[in-house]
Amino acid sequence: MAARGGVINVATKQGTNEWHGTLFEFLRNSKLDANNFFANRAGRELGAFQRNQFGGTIGSPLTIRSYNGRTELSSFSANRARGSAAPAS
Repeated sequence: MAARGGVINVATKQGTNEWHGTLFEFLRNSKLDANNFFANRAGRELGAFQRNQFGGTIGSPLTIRSYNGRTELSSFSANRARGSAAPAS
């Protein structure tokens, strides 16, 4: 019987009256990797590998205003994508 599980990440942050956002990219490919000690000792070459992870976040105020002029509610969203490529034959 296989065990199954999941991961849930939760973060809280105080909202603002301004738009905020971030962008990121994580690159990993075989040109930046060193060969494994045992594979190198056996004379095997490093296998081809390529992965890009990218995404961003955006936070904004909602247009519901309170009596003191500050936004009482805010919105936040995050997205991440991954791209992998197989080695060319």
